[in-house]
Amino acid sequence: MKKIAAVLAAIILICILHPATATACAVCYGDPQAPMTNGMNMAILSLLGITGGVLSAFVAFFVFLRKRARAAWSGPVTIEEVLNGKKG
Repeated sequence: MKKIAAVLAAIILICILHPATATACAVCYGDPQAPMTNGMNMAILSLLGITGGVLSAFVAFFVFLRKRARAAWSGPVTIEEVLNGKKG
């Protein structure tokens, strides 16, 4: 475990001391009107839209479940009521 930590620390140190290896691609600092930049922006917006749609669907589903649970709940039930068949 110590060997892995030492290798990881060495890699991080090399990356910090040699920042030229971490330069941005042409999309990040290139021509903002280039086709590659426009394509990347559309890809990011598409991924954000899909992710937002799926998360919204999850929220809507749990709100739906909560409403159904509240509508079905008729109050606390005692053991005697369940055993006698009055509720539940």
